[in-house]
Amino acid sequence: NKLDGIKSMLLHIILTPKGQRLRQPNFGTDLIKFIFEPNESSVWDNVKDEIRKQVNLYLPDVIFDNINVITKVFTYNRNQLNIII
Repeated sequence: NKLDGIKSMLLHIILTPKGQRLRQPNFGTDLIKFIFEPNESSVWDNVKDEIRKQVNLYLPDVIFDNINVITKVFTYNRNQLNIII
């Protein structure tokens, strides 16, 4: 299924840290650098920009309607960041 392939590639791009792929050092995202940043809207914007930039580079046919950051989730971890694409 084509949609499953796109979802798989999308996850692969987002979850791969830059520099991890042999011969493609720019593949992936730098999301790891946001781990110790404050959980605030300016950081959320940077996370969304990083995702958007890298996906546009490696999956140019994918267009995001929206990227939402969910801060109020039923979890015990206040530092957790949830993103819905």
